[in-house]
Amino acid sequence: MPLKDRIGIFRNDFTDFSSLDDEETKQLILLYDFNLIQGHQKSDPAITVIGGLLIWAGWLFMTCAAGYDVVEFDHKAVPQIIAINTMVSGAAAGVTHALLHYLDSEHVDKMLVQDPVKILQSVLSGLVAISASCNNIGVSQATIIGAIATLFSMAAVKLQNRYKIDDPIGSFQIFGFSGIWGCLAVGIFDNDLGVINTGSFS
Repeated sequence: MPLKDRIGIFRNDFTDFSSLDDEETKQLILLYDFNLIQGHQKSDPAITVIGGLLIWAGWLFMTCAAGYDVVEFDHKAVPQIIAINTMVSGAAAGVTHALLHYLDSEHVDKMLVQDPVKILQSVLSGLVAISASCNNIGVSQATIIGAIATLFSMAAVKLQNRYKIDDPIGSFQIFGFSGIWGCLAVGIFDNDLGVINTGSFS
């Protein structure tokens, strides 16, 4: 359909935008077309953020209970430390994603819009990655684990797009790649058995 006809239909059907002139309406239609080509899905950012924060809070309870229960009593494996490591790892993952998106975007003379869904997927990647080692590492290690989890998550997205892997909820990138990194992180950062602290691979 010609753009001129689409402008007329848009202004007639959406009375809230009737005050816009033709050029402004044209820009809105072109933005819609661009988002459609990019494959952006309609979603409610507020609901997405609330859901992500609820998962984050639930993950704190899960790691605190599991990490404290599976080890013998140790002053290092207390719920407070486990909760801090879990929170820090998720936050580091989200901040890393936002920073990488900023550095990778052409934002000169344009407003850069962060996608809350992708940020929360990175946060979940950080939470998954820290789960295996949350009871026996420090805050600095938790920060590194969360940041690297984002890199694994973003690499998984590129792999999915390249090979056209259908994964609408992102479980491959979150639980697959980030979970693998979380297992490797135990052998690297664990205070008692990690390579960094022991200098041994055995």
